[in-house]
Formats: sequence, C-alpha cells, structure tokens
Amino acid sequence: MSDVRMRRRATVGAMVFLAGAGAGAGAGGCRDEGGMGVEEILMEGADTEPNEPPVPPEEPGSGYELPLPEPTLPDDECEPGAYEPCECDDMGSGLRMCLPNGRFSGCGCTSDDSVYEPPPPPEYEYCGDTACPPYLFPQSDYSATHCCTEGEGGQGACGSTNDNLFGGNSGVCLERGVEDGERSPDCPDESIPFVDMLGCCLPSGQCGMSIDETFPNWDVGCIERTQWKPMLDGLTPRFFAAILFGFDPSVPEWEPLACTPAED
Repeated sequence: MSDVRMRRRATVGAMVFLAGAGAGAGAGGCRDEGGMGVEEILMEGADTEPNEPPVPPEEPGSGYELPLPEPTLPDDECEPGAYEPCECDDMGSGLRMCLPNGRFSGCGCTSDDSVYEPPPPPEYEYCGDTACPPYLFPQSDYSATHCCTEGEGGQGACGSTNDNLFGGNSGVCLERGVEDGERSPDCPDESIPFVDMLGCCLPSGQCGMSIDETFPNWDVGCIERTQWKPMLDGLTPRFFAAILFGFDPSVPEWEPLACTPAED
C-alpha cells in the first residue's frame, strides 16, 4: 500500500473516531439525508488513487534544439582576377578576389591573420593601346610570360612566351585567346622532355596540340601539329636540361593528321 493511501486511512480513522465520540456510542453516528453515515462518506473514496496532474501533450519543437546552420549558397559567377569589397567580422572592410574557378575567395581582412588576404591586383601589360588580361596563376619554369605578337606599327596582339621553351627562338610569341579546339581520338598526345602536349582537333579538320592544360597561364589554344617543331627546336634551356638529365633533346617531325571537328 502506498504512503498516500496509508496517510489517508489514518486521517479517516481519526475523523470517524471523533465523530462517533461526539454523537454518542449508541446513536449510530451522524447520517446524511441519503442514509450514509460519516464513516461511510469518508471511506467512500479512501482507496482511490491520488489525482495526478495531467501530462501536457508534447508539442513539436518544445524541447531544446540546436540551431541548424543556414545553408550557404555559392556566390554568383565572377570574372577571374576581379576584386570587390567585403565586410569583416570586426565590421571593418576588406577585399575578396575572384578565383580561376569563377568563384570569390573569402574576405581578406588585415585584422584577422587566419583569413586569406588576396594580393594586390596584378598589373596589366599592354600591347599598343590594348590591355592584356593578367596571368592569374603563379609562375613556374614553363609557365607563360607576357609578349606582343608582331603587328602593323607595333600594334600586335597580346601573346604568351617562355624563355625555357623558346629561348633559342626568341621571336616566338603565341597569340592569346584563340581557338581552343576540341579533344578528339583522331589527334594523339605528344611529348618531348619536360613538355607534354595534348592532342586537339581544329575547326578546319586538322589535328593540333595544346599546352594550355599542361602549363599555367598560356591561353594559346590549339596549334596545328607541324607548327610546333620550328618553335621548340634550337639551343634552348629545355634542350640543355634534357641533356643534363640524360634525355634525347631533339624535337621530332610531327606529321599532319586529319580529324573530324565536333558538331555545334
């Protein structure tokens, strides 16, 4: 029997005893209009369970929930190399740069060393009055450097060159931003020591080769296969490096090959 029931029975017994004593031993106790005595009335609910407070229904979200992080959406596409102002955590201002993948970097804040701070914008090179797009990737031994192609009155187009590749042919300057060509099984990849070239198919139906994906910053597109030997042949730094490492430094004669251009 629970403690609550025992206490209730003890209380009821005491009250019955007092009620009987006051009415007299033979009076039969006080009775109500319905014929029930005090003892019967008090004992009516003695064995009932105590009232428990109602349990409120559980409501969705009533408990403590960890806040969910708001989804971060990618920034709109941007022009690689572009800069724009941004806000820092300390309410200051900084800059963020558009990366080569067309997305902005984190905000560069001078007050927070853990945040990437973009370098100052690269300076533009010029060919005549034409501003040439800056090179966005770090320089390497065979990455492109700026040059201007030959043109009337010195107004040549923006181009790329590299002394390690074309040092013996210093006049080599390949125009930037020309036809990329398409990858094709008809056009094989070729290589010489330190230089890998990917086969590509020109819209003219001729196979070419490209170094845009091999070395950074070139942006010279797909160049017909037979044009490469005159540019790479010669006593260049690449030539002597090949000898130093025991490779054949010669440049082969790459024969012309036909291909089927991709349909638009």
